[in-house]
Amino acid sequence: MNPQLNSVRLLNSANSADLNLLFQHYAWAHSLGVKWLSICVDDVETKESPDVVAAQDAKMVNTFVARLRERDPKAQLILCPGPYWGDGTAPEVHA
Repeated sequence: MNPQLNSVRLLNSANSADLNLLFQHYAWAHSLGVKWLSICVDDVETKESPDVVAAQDAKMVNTFVARLRERDPKAQLILCPGPYWGDGTAPEVHA
């Protein structure tokens, strides 16, 4: 899920009420038996610096993983971060 795309109001990952509302979607999917979930926060423009956004995203994902694992210790959460570069195939990345 990308909580930012096509949203009327962007998610404030520093706001616990926003995180609780978003977590309800993950809890619902998990209750249906989904064991691997993802949070995609890519392709969203922000006025904040990439470092601030990355730190907020990491905190959000860590919070979600902890909450999911309270329900199911085997639950997994994948993050597609906002600030990223390339596709991993550039030669200088593998050097």
